[in-house]
Amino acid sequence: MAAYFDIEQFPKDPILGFQHRFRVTARLASGAIDAAYAGLAYFTSSDAAIVIDPLFPLPGQPIPGGTKIFNVKMNTEGPQTVTVQDGFTAAATARCNVRFRAQGWGLEDEGYMPYGDATSGIGVSIRKAKAITTREVDVTVSNLVQDNSQYLAGDALNPSTWTVERLDIGQLLHVVAVTQVGTYTYRLMTLEELGPVSVTHRAGSTTLKDTSGALIVSPRSADFLGLLDEDKTTEQRALTTSKSAVRDLANPQLPLPNWHAGTLQLDAGGDYKLESGASLVRKLILRRLFSTPGDFFHLPNYGIGIKLKEPIPSTKLASLKSQIELQCLQEREVAQASASITLATNGVLTVTVKAKLRPTGEVLEIGFKSNDKGLVL
Repeated sequence: MAAYFDIEQFPKDPILGFQHRFRVTARLASGAIDAAYAGLAYFTSSDAAIVIDPLFPLPGQPIPGGTKIFNVKMNTEGPQTVTVQDGFTAAATARCNVRFRAQGWGLEDEGYMPYGDATSGIGVSIRKAKAITTREVDVTVSNLVQDNSQYLAGDALNPSTWTVERLDIGQLLHVVAVTQVGTYTYRLMTLEELGPVSVTHRAGSTTLKDTSGALIVSPRSADFLGLLDEDKTTEQRALTTSKSAVRDLANPQLPLPNWHAGTLQLDAGGDYKLESGASLVRKLILRRLFSTPGDFFHLPNYGIGIKLKEPIPSTKLASLKSQIELQCLQEREVAQASASITLATNGVLTVTVKAKLRPTGEVLEIGFKSNDKGLVL
């Protein structure tokens, strides 16, 4: 059970009727996030007309993983409070001063958004687009848009909201996933590869909505070029020199370059090294340990998401051990798996996994160490 709640990023001066965001986190007495939190969050407010997405009031909101971002609209002007509690001991209160902004354009006092956002469509448009990899493009909008769910029509997180076109051959690329990478920037992942740097592409939307529910205004698209060959190879060359894992830019589902033990490496001739047998299983298991659930959009139960650059509380070691063993058993080559975890007084975490392979019966041992500064080599 969580010892207390935290309310973070709640706006001090929200604009009347405008959508804002805040984060609720369930914490243990040590201050660590209670990742196993299974309770509910109940909201109360001095603003009787408050709206907390998707519905409010609610019998209770789940907080998967111990932390969650909520949308909120304050609809009563003046000093207000919002309190979240679990019905037992955990509770937190945020205080704010709701302000009214008259209709019209011009930056408000603290430069957050235009006047009139709360009372009219805010006139959002698409500002720019840029290729990031051979299947990813970042699209930046001019102001806040709806980004609540990948299933809602007109929502920025819904792949069907967007179009990406290769103009030289008139090919519409299929957008298969969208992630928010900044306040106003969304990364679109396409099934097909983008063209080379000599080819113009167009990313846009005719159904995207701003936070007032109005359609975005012109320009509703932005042109961009494909990726330079130099951009594709420079990162790979540097990582190969350092004998690190590399990312295949033509396959964004693979681990990122800064992830430990990715499965792709280049040989001296520039081709991918092939792995098989126990060596391949070892890398597949390591990738499971460091992949965050959801990174592989078609495998929602894949990965644990061990964050090497964050300390792991001792209270989570037993749970982590069970998760590691369950993930290993999902590899079809693994017949049995056991994990041991120790946390030294100097903060170094040691993880050892023993996996029995089928059908050979070979026992594969995998281990690594980490502390709060990262991987211990």
